[in-house]
Amino acid sequence: MYLKFTPTIAEGDPARAYPSAELVALQGFLTECEQGNAVAAVVTGTAASGKSELLQAFTELCAEADATVLSALCVEAEKDLPFAAVLQLFHSPALPPALRGRATELLAEAERAGLTGRPSTQLMLDLFDLVRDLADTRPVVVTVDDFHHVDTPSLHWLVFLMRRMRTMKVVVVLTESLSAKQSLPLLGAEFLRLPHCRRIRLKPLGKDEIAGLVPLDGNTGEANTLVTSLHQLSGGNPLLAQALLEDLRVSGIPLAPETRPIPGDNYHQAVAACLQRGDQDTRALAGVLAVLGKSEAVCLAVRVAGIDQHTAGRAITLLHQVGLLDAGRFRHPMTVTAVLADVPVPERAHLHERAAVLLHEDGASVLDVARHLVAADRAGQPWAITVLRNAAELAMADNKTSFAVQCLKLACRVSDDEALVIEMVTQLAGLEWRNNPAIGAAHLDRLYEVFRAGELPVRAAAILVRFLLWHGRAAEATEVLDSLGETDGDGDERTEAELRITRLFILCSYPTLRGKLPQPTAAERVPARSYDPNVQAAMSLGRIVTSGPDDDAIASAEHVLKSIQLGDTMVESVRSALFALIYADRLDKAVPWCDLLQQEAADCDAPSWQAVFAAARAEMALRQGDLVTAEKQAKAALTYISPQSWGVAVGVPLATLCLAAAGMGKFEEAAAHINQPVPASMLQTRFGLHYLRARGRLYLETDRVHAALGDFVLCGELSKRWDFDLPVLVPWRSDTAEAYLRLGRPDKARALNEEQLTKLTTSTSHVRGISLRLKAKMAEPQKRPELLREAVKIFQAGGIRLELARALGDLSRAHYTLAESGRARTVARQAWHIAKGCHAEVICRDLRPDGNGGDEHAAPAALESAELTAERELIESLSEAERRVAGLASLGHTNRAIASKLYITVSTVEQHLTRVYRKLDVNRRRDLPSWLQVSVANSA
Repeated sequence: MYLKFTPTIAEGDPARAYPSAELVALQGFLTECEQGNAVAAVVTGTAASGKSELLQAFTELCAEADATVLSALCVEAEKDLPFAAVLQLFHSPALPPALRGRATELLAEAERAGLTGRPSTQLMLDLFDLVRDLADTRPVVVTVDDFHHVDTPSLHWLVFLMRRMRTMKVVVVLTESLSAKQSLPLLGAEFLRLPHCRRIRLKPLGKDEIAGLVPLDGNTGEANTLVTSLHQLSGGNPLLAQALLEDLRVSGIPLAPETRPIPGDNYHQAVAACLQRGDQDTRALAGVLAVLGKSEAVCLAVRVAGIDQHTAGRAITLLHQVGLLDAGRFRHPMTVTAVLADVPVPERAHLHERAAVLLHEDGASVLDVARHLVAADRAGQPWAITVLRNAAELAMADNKTSFAVQCLKLACRVSDDEALVIEMVTQLAGLEWRNNPAIGAAHLDRLYEVFRAGELPVRAAAILVRFLLWHGRAAEATEVLDSLGETDGDGDERTEAELRITRLFILCSYPTLRGKLPQPTAAERVPARSYDPNVQAAMSLGRIVTSGPDDDAIASAEHVLKSIQLGDTMVESVRSALFALIYADRLDKAVPWCDLLQQEAADCDAPSWQAVFAAARAEMALRQGDLVTAEKQAKAALTYISPQSWGVAVGVPLATLCLAAAGMGKFEEAAAHINQPVPASMLQTRFGLHYLRARGRLYLETDRVHAALGDFVLCGELSKRWDFDLPVLVPWRSDTAEAYLRLGRPDKARALNEEQLTKLTTSTSHVRGISLRLKAKMAEPQKRPELLREAVKIFQAGGIRLELARALGDLSRAHYTLAESGRARTVARQAWHIAKGCHAEVICRDLRPDGNGGDEHAAPAALESAELTAERELIESLSEAERRVAGLASLGHTNRAIASKLYITVSTVEQHLTRVYRKLDVNRRRDLPSWLQVSVANSA
């Protein structure tokens, strides 16, 4: 919709949507006419370029000049209606009644004669005479808008008029839209040879003219974002510019120089109007460009559209001039949307299919070809399945999972090779697992049906077993395992690898199915090849959970993490390597790798991968005593994919979340987490051991000691039955011992704890520290401090802060029992600060003055409030760097050792210590308070 135009031609008119120079030119033609020189003019321009508005403004000027104006508007629907334009011209109210009646008689006679082509010469002369009679008295102006839709008889008469009117006071002005093909060759030929004929070409509006459409004062330079954006989005097309302004008005966004227009419904309709006013070839090419997308070359669109090069060149030029294209691409996504609305869905599919065929013939990338096959949802060509499979492989390598899935689904649907379909469905199950294991599970039913029919290859069966076990379908997995029996892997290396991975997968996590495993093949009996990271990772985890940590297993897990490239077939291997390091108490190595893998998974936009690594990171944080991070990561793991999608492996993140919440004193939340529905078969897996222990610890913390004991005992029975009886996996003996101690059965507790200490293969395991702390509880008072100090050293060395806080709390109580009140208070303060840093509210509560009343164990925790306040003030007076340096100094490290640990110079260490001495009012290193060691523990 345009603004109302006034007949003035003054420069700077803000209501004009056409260049003023063209109106000046038309006014000059009227002046020539008044002097007896006829002029015929054709105004050309793209659709919606302002031709009709220019013609309207000119007719208003002519009326003011007392000229007789005869006007007609041609429409495509009346193109086959004889004399449709001439009838409009001679029915003008400006004609004298007698002359109008004569014209009506002549045209009625022609209609009765059934004229549809060139009129008779006599009829054309009679109509010509009527115009000549009019021109004898005053100038006559004949205007025909949208002349490219004129009917044939009217065309012949108007050409007849223009040839003979040279000395008459007549002006003929026709408007014509540019098209990819010349629609009126007769008119074009006449204009080339008649000296009194003119052509006026309307060009797109410039930025200053666009500014004239905006009811806003101000400059029109680059600083005016509104005008600049309007010009860029409209390409100087007045209809598009007005539509953009109307969208702004409807949105309620105030007009200001800094406003950016946002294309909306009005712009959408304006784009559609521009196309509808254009020719069929231009509309068709625009549709093809929109369907194929911005990445395709224009030359491909021309070939797909089936248009000759000359016509296509004109069409592309018109699409640029009309303001839809810029440098061969649509100006805005809304432009594409509007163009696509004119292309039926079946036609879009046909265009994509033709593009795929042409690209394949040209030897284009399989990704480019497959993109069009997928968009067409057709792949009937002999080469299509190969292209789709190759494209899926490339897409997977580039982490474009969704596209890879689309390629494989289409290939599966059109393929009649059942063996190939089974292979692709197996691949699909793994691919869709990346986004959501629940979706990937949909393919398992089909694979299981193929297995029941006896047609599932060994390799696919081995993979199917792993997916079935993940989703808790143990009975079906067992059936598939039984069928594998004695197999040689078909002699295929990939099949042998899958069998080995499945075997180790079961050995590590599904011990109840060990008896169902087929006998190893000859290839499997040899040591795992160094280049097979899947096997290496599984073997590392298997050795650790069945035999305990050893240097070779740790090195092998690290090698996997260093050499592996993250992918669908590698995620389980990476997870196995991470948990191998976790169970081996090598969190110093596991945490950096996990952080790196989390970032890589986020970059790949793979929710399942992110969930797996978040769960592993949560377990690491929990073991370090970082309860906030543990809770955050465990919640993330259950958000990336739902608990249902986790299958039986949900036991790990739920256990971590429960223990983290319980440690922070949020017992109701912990109970809500651990009481979520879980697969029944989870308790027959390694993940179930995590779950049972977490639930038992929650019961113990909430004084449901008998319930806790039941879970701990069951956990122990399963661990022993499955040969998973290693404290590094689940320290069920110390948990059970703690429950027995609470029930007043120290003999049983002592026996279990000593048994756990005996089974530990390393003196630095954090589980050893837990056992020593528990042993101290049951030892004579004089022996407790030594045992607890050993536990403290283990926790400090491993950065296990939560257990460190517990051990220090117990050490404080041990000192109090021995009447060493000063030491008790000092150690209790250390324990409180570390526990506070871990957000372990339960431990903090036990250490506060109002903690647990005055029983034997809580009495030493009664810290003086004044001391705590003064201590906090001293801590806050030190910078973070000063606390780190002072903490290491209080532990006895030299200045050079501190500099090496913190990657700073010795001089910097000395400067920090000087400031620390001054703030704490001490003179030497040995006078530094022991609570500074908390800085070391909290940064470990």
